[in-house]
Amino acid sequence: MYQLNVGPALSSFITLMCAVPLDDPRGKHCRWGVPVYLEGAPGLGKSVGVETAAKALGLCVETIYPSTRMPEDFNEILFPDGKGGVSMTSALTQVKSLHELGRGVLFLDEATLAVRAVQNAMMSVVWNRTCGGLTLPGGVRVILAANAAESVGGEAFSTALYNRMAT
Repeated sequence: MYQLNVGPALSSFITLMCAVPLDDPRGKHCRWGVPVYLEGAPGLGKSVGVETAAKALGLCVETIYPSTRMPEDFNEILFPDGKGGVSMTSALTQVKSLHELGRGVLFLDEATLAVRAVQNAMMSVVWNRTCGGLTLPGGVRVILAANAAESVGGEAFSTALYNRMAT
């Protein structure tokens, strides 16, 4: 678990994790950024650290609060296609935005406040980089942050989700 006091050290760590290539960096489809989970006391500056690191790398941040979402939001859902039929798509505008940009940070904040079913649905985002039928481009980084579940009455991550992130 990575815990630092608010300030330059936290932002530097996040910047470093966002700058790590997961594939050959010379390849056009290189995935960047180790999926990171930041846990610490309320008010530590986790969210500010993510914003600061992203700004240093010239990346936009799209924030989702999983506790306000349903499991199906992280999976494909049916939408009218305007032609009398339906299509499968993502309900999350933040994911669509990052998909179109091709780069940025998908920030899942206060993640331990989400119910277990939503946390399980987030696994595909963290590990497979897919959400609602969209595959996040290689330039999109995924970061989760939360206060310790026991300190805020949330639910600790499952072992499966926890093991898919650098902590």
